[in-house]
Amino acid sequence: MRAILGTIGAIFIIAWLVLWLAVKVTFGAIHLLLAVGVILLVIALVHAAAGGSRA
Repeated sequence: MRAILGTIGAIFIIAWLVLWLAVKVTFGAIHLLLAVGVILLVIALVHAAAGGSRA
């Protein structure tokens, strides 16, 4: 019985670590995409203000 409980406990800890890492990676990706979007928007606005009509 103790072996089963120990195995289940180890599985829960490993699952928690994997999910925690997945959340951190997801948050990082969201912030990276947001930063890239803001940079592209600023570049587009600067080109429009400068009168550049290059597509």
